[in-house]
Amino acid sequence: MMLLIAAGSTLYHYKKDSADGRLLIWRVAADMALEKPFVGYGINGFADHYMSFQERYFSKNPDTPFAQLADENVYAFNEPLRIYVEQGVAGLLLFSFLIFSVFRLAVKSNLRNKLPDINVFPVSAAVLCTLFVFGCFSYPLAIFPLKFLTVFFAAIAASYGKPIVRNNYSPFVTQRLLPFVTIFAGIFIMATYIGYVSPNVIAYRAWNNALREYNFNKTNAVHSIKQVFPHLDHNKVFLITYGKAMNGAGLYDEAIKALERADSLAPSYAGLLETGISYENSGKYDKAEHAWQRASRMIPSRFMPGYLQLKMYRAKGDTVKARKMAEVLLTKKVKTDSPDLDAMMYEIKTLYPDINSIH
Repeated sequence: MMLLIAAGSTLYHYKKDSADGRLLIWRVAADMALEKPFVGYGINGFADHYMSFQERYFSKNPDTPFAQLADENVYAFNEPLRIYVEQGVAGLLLFSFLIFSVFRLAVKSNLRNKLPDINVFPVSAAVLCTLFVFGCFSYPLAIFPLKFLTVFFAAIAASYGKPIVRNNYSPFVTQRLLPFVTIFAGIFIMATYIGYVSPNVIAYRAWNNALREYNFNKTNAVHSIKQVFPHLDHNKVFLITYGKAMNGAGLYDEAIKALERADSLAPSYAGLLETGISYENSGKYDKAEHAWQRASRMIPSRFMPGYLQLKMYRAKGDTVKARKMAEVLLTKKVKTDSPDLDAMMYEIKTLYPDINSIH
C-alpha cells in the first residue's frame, strides 16, 4: 500500500499541472452530474454543456488556483464520469454491469477448460482492463480506433460466456418473417442515407470548399457558406465558422444569428469572443461586454476578452473603464507566453506607460 501511495505521489508531482487540470474538470463535471443525476444530458451532452458549467464554477470561485489551469475543453478525462453526466444513473449502471460481466467471466473457475488452444480470452480481458484504467484518466471512447477495439474485444470476451438468449424460434419466424425484416431494415437504411446522410455529406463538402476559397474569393466563399447554413445549423463548429465568415464580410446580423444559435447549443470561449465582435460592430456594446465577460470567466487566464473590452472602451471614449481594464491586464499573471500576447502587452504599455506592469 505504501508503495502504491509513493508511486501515485511521484506520478502526480511529475505532471502536477496536468493532474490538477483533470481535478478541475472532474470538479466541474460533478456539478453537471448533480444537476441531472437521473437522466443526464444525453449523447455528447458533456461536450455541449461543460464550458457553461466551467464559467459558472469560476463565477462562484474567482480566486481558485484552478483558474490558471482552465482551457477550452470537451473531454471528461474519465469515461465513467462522462457516461454518468450524459446518461445518468441508468447509463452508469449499464456500464458497470458490462464491466462486471467481463471481470466475472475472467475469474470463473471452469472457464479455463473452455478456452481454445489459442487463449484469446485472457488477451481480450487484458486489453479491456487496460482500456478501462486508461479511461479513468483520459478519453479512449472518444477516439474511433480505440472505441472499435473496445467493442471488438468485448465481443470476443462475451463469446466465452453462456448465451442469455437461445434460438428457439419456429421455422415460420426464421424462414418467412426474417426476409421481411431484412428488407424493411434495408429500406430504412437507404431512406436514412437519402434523407439525412447524403445531404449532410454534400453540405460538409460545400463547407470545406468555401473555407478553401475564402482567402482567394471572399464573396463567392461567403455566398457558398450561406447556402450551407440551413443544412448545418445544428453543428456548433460550423456555426462559429459561419459567424467568423460573416463578421469578416461585414454581415454582422447574419453572424449574430449563427453565433447566438451556437451559444444555445454549446457555449464556448471561441464562440463568445466572436459573438462580442459581432455585437460591437452592430453597436450593441452592452451585449458585447457581456459576451466577453462570459468568455473571461470561462477561461480566466486568457487576455483576449479583456483586450477586446479595452479597445471597445477606448473607441467609445470611456476612459475610466479602459484604464481599469488596462490595470487588470498589465497585472495579470501569464500562463503561456506568445508573440501575440507580447504584442498585446506592448500596445497596452504604450497606451498606459504610467501603470506598473508585472510583465
